[in-house]
Amino acid sequence: MQQDEDQKQDQYQHPAPGAGSRKKILIVDDNQEITEFLQQALTPQYHTLTAHDGKQGETLSLEYQPDLIIVDVMMPVMNGLEMSKRLKKQVKTATIPIILLTAKDDKKTELDSIDLGADAFMSKPFDISILLSRIEQLLKRKEDLENQLRISALTNPSEENPLSRDEQFLSDITQIIEEKMDDPQFNVQVLSELSFTNPKQLYRKIKQLTSLTPVEYIRSIRMKKAAFLLQKNKFSVAEVMYMVGFSEASYFSKCFQAEFGQTPSQFIKNNS
Repeated sequence: MQQDEDQKQDQYQHPAPGAGSRKKILIVDDNQEITEFLQQALTPQYHTLTAHDGKQGETLSLEYQPDLIIVDVMMPVMNGLEMSKRLKKQVKTATIPIILLTAKDDKKTELDSIDLGADAFMSKPFDISILLSRIEQLLKRKEDLENQLRISALTNPSEENPLSRDEQFLSDITQIIEEKMDDPQFNVQVLSELSFTNPKQLYRKIKQLTSLTPVEYIRSIRMKKAAFLLQKNKFSVAEVMYMVGFSEASYFSKCFQAEFGQTPSQFIKNNS
């Protein structure tokens, strides 16, 4: 079985799909009740961090670099607007999506949040389902942008910024995966042979450059291609499954959900 083959290749090298890979969300709010409510709503899907004022929120943002920040506008020590302003000016945190929460339903606060570069603005009380949807959209937008920048840097290096040896290696590896991903028999051993790279060296280099094992990296490339094809609304889930080299629907769905937090069918519904 395809799943067994993946597990055999990657045994003892990484946790199961999705384990330890949850996105980090920082909640910054001086209202303990709101903080606990958000934690309860987010914890099933995300790893959460909490802070109770803007100063502490800024410190945690710089230390942990969360994938998204939810921050209240009105707080002691440092308010949410000031915290957002400071984070957007720092290289390490400038691209982190920020959702501002406020009890003040006024245009000035909303305009101030837009001027500071906040990605979303919600008034209390808010609908948790709308907040969860907005979080998912912002995380996906951030990931898509990062992927586009990475692929652009690998495939279109400028004369001023030529690819380093490691970047060229990863570019070559990625190209092989993209060319062979429709083959269900394509695996790490085949990648090793086609790239003329010793399996141990292949593991070490890919792990060093991507923080993923070769099996995880191949699977991630396949899943991103699957998402791209599903967004086109031209192919069925079964067709896309075969196009990215999967032969078992249940395993394809499991891997897709581990990568994107939703099944292929849910992904189509949310992106139609």
